[in-house]
Amino acid sequence: MKTQSKTIKGLVAWILTFIVVVATAIPTWATTNNGTGNLVKLTKDSTTTIYVGTTDNEANKNDILGLYQVIQTTFDEKNNTLTHQFTEEFNKFKQENQKYKDINEDTYMKYEEEQLKAVLGEFAAYVKAHSVEADKTANTGDTGIARFDTVGLGQYIVVGLGSSTGTKIYQTVSVEVQPSVENGEYKLYESYTVDMKTADVPIEKEVTVPSGDNSVSIGDKVTYTVTVGIPTYPAGATNKTFYMGDKMSNGLTFDDASLKVYTDEARKNLLDSEAYTVEKKEDTTNATFYVNFDYDKVVAAGATTLYVVYDAYINENAQVGTVGITNEAKLYYTSNPFDGNTWEPGHDGEEANGEASDTATVYTYGLVIKKYETANENKVLANATFEVYKASDIINEGADATVNSGAKPIATITTDATGYIALNGLAKGTYYLKETKAPSGYNLLTELVQVELTNPTSKITTTNNYKYTSNIEEAMMDVQAQRIVDNTVEYGWLQKDSTKVTWAKNKPGDTYLPAYLLSTETSVSNSENGEAGYEIAKVENSTGAQLPSTGGAGRKVFYIAGPILMVGAGVILVTRKRMEGKDN
Repeated sequence: MKTQSKTIKGLVAWILTFIVVVATAIPTWATTNNGTGNLVKLTKDSTTTIYVGTTDNEANKNDILGLYQVIQTTFDEKNNTLTHQFTEEFNKFKQENQKYKDINEDTYMKYEEEQLKAVLGEFAAYVKAHSVEADKTANTGDTGIARFDTVGLGQYIVVGLGSSTGTKIYQTVSVEVQPSVENGEYKLYESYTVDMKTADVPIEKEVTVPSGDNSVSIGDKVTYTVTVGIPTYPAGATNKTFYMGDKMSNGLTFDDASLKVYTDEARKNLLDSEAYTVEKKEDTTNATFYVNFDYDKVVAAGATTLYVVYDAYINENAQVGTVGITNEAKLYYTSNPFDGNTWEPGHDGEEANGEASDTATVYTYGLVIKKYETANENKVLANATFEVYKASDIINEGADATVNSGAKPIATITTDATGYIALNGLAKGTYYLKETKAPSGYNLLTELVQVELTNPTSKITTTNNYKYTSNIEEAMMDVQAQRIVDNTVEYGWLQKDSTKVTWAKNKPGDTYLPAYLLSTETSVSNSENGEAGYEIAKVENSTGAQLPSTGGAGRKVFYIAGPILMVGAGVILVTRKRMEGKDN
């Protein structure tokens, strides 16, 4: 024990506060405690009020904080001196920790900042591990500010007691209740405030699509980038939970082989694969996959921000319309680094009491075309077959527009008895129809028909049926067909020379091969209650030697403004072909 007539040397009010830093990870130390109210003459029984958290630097709301005393200070009124000694609990901590077993108050008060951070961090871990009862507790309430009353002289640490599920994370907070000297007298303020210096955990999700906007076609490969800040857990932390989960909607197929983690925004420096693991989930209730980071290895790599990049394919289950195809990323961490041990994926975040998330959404649309006789729209035309091309497959313009040599259609569509054709799963843009078979008794169109998918707001109800192949070369995408049933992933399998797909979590037998999406068949029904997301276009045709102008690149297309499509109950077959350059 050491007696001295001045405040503890080196124990200026400092706060070790956890901050997730995007650019650089810098530990934050507070300035001195701010005294408020009147300065009152010190007595041996003097106490004060401590406010932990301020308007701009509050703790998590409705959290419980605990105050643990490290040094007890006693005032001798007769001799006007202060005496400082370790508390009984801190002495117990020293006896268990060989590094600090022999330190005394004099040695402790000479510690530099980094030494103080280390010892107080380990003491915080000790009180949590041993379930030590706090000297005082306080609730942060709706303001995020905790009030501790009747606090005596000495040094304390403030530790979160694990009751919060807030997004803010904080380290050990050190509070010194020491008197000021005024006119030769020791005096104590009525209250003191301490900043928490916390920050919300950053996470940002972005998506890159082939179209350049946020619309996609079935078979498209989209790339997601999730930017996450790296925690700076305090010295002595026992819980360094740090992992990311991603939940994809049914319209996305995750390409697990594509996932990479970078330490720079330019994506030139890969994080060592030993610093993380990827787990693809069969039960997708909470996530499609997890990326579990080894916190110490990530920090050792010198990274301050991670960029998780991965691909997914738009599959046949993608929902057409304004609802969109969503993908949510969540960052899991702990707001109480001294509470328990590091948690890993598998608990689906139930034990990771801190979460942050961001969502990216893309959209796909549908095109419906009505084929009818010129000057008689009520006479619809069946059995008109068209090949559908993207604008990038067309050369020249107007009446001279032709399909580029070697281009493959994205679909072949044929009208049924209702005169309608439908094509689901398209990105916004310009498309061209090449008639390859005219209705009986009608002339084959010699010019391409241009259609615009620009404002797909009509409500249509469609039903899709799918065809599959075991030949990946003719498939619409390079990933095995899958579906999600009751939050469980099932994969498509085909026996050799069979077209009937079998859905199962695992390969049903040695004779089965992976199934890939080959084409779709779409039926259109009369409904005004379908999903908004369709463009409806009307195309004319005629008999006789002279073909009228019917639109497009020399043919006129009439767009239906109304949302209701009167087509009866006919079924329209749509054979979708593999897109050329699907991996581009």
